[in-house]
Amino acid sequence: MTKTREERRLLPLALHTGAAVRELDRIAIEESGIAGITLMRRAAQACADVVQQCWPAAEVVRVFCGSGNNAGDGFVIANKAMEQGKQVIVWSLVSVDLLPIDAKKAADEYIQLGGNIVAFEIRGGIEAGRIFLNNIKMCSLSANLGDTRTIVTHPSSTCLLYTSPSPRDGLLS
Repeated sequence: MTKTREERRLLPLALHTGAAVRELDRIAIEESGIAGITLMRRAAQACADVVQQCWPAAEVVRVFCGSGNNAGDGFVIANKAMEQGKQVIVWSLVSVDLLPIDAKKAADEYIQLGGNIVAFEIRGGIEAGRIFLNNIKMCSLSANLGDTRTIVTHPSSTCLLYTSPSPRDGLLS
């Protein structure tokens, strides 16, 4: 049974900034001696627990991974979802070989468990890819006989489909 919006509200209202989280990670790794991969596994377990509590009937989990150590968190989350019997689809901004050490280790574990990765490139390099991933608001999966495509669209671009060619040409130039 799907929970109500209020029941799903499991996260605290005040969240840490990215800089604060990086500092907390640094303290845990450098001063407390906790391995980065251990932090990833703990974060992934917490995330998997929340997903299971909020969406117990979900059969498919989609994970988008960037190029840094947070990609490792994504791959470990994917592992947890596979262990729960979910179908997992991982999109990666970079090749596994380009990931930092702990993130690569997590990706390798995901692959060893039978996971698949869809890698993609965006014109403008890694920074353009980060901007792209950080700004995704809506994503849909289009499955056709023989292939699967992920389509990320901006609402204003979809309305161009219904615009005659001459006004559309002016909008796109």
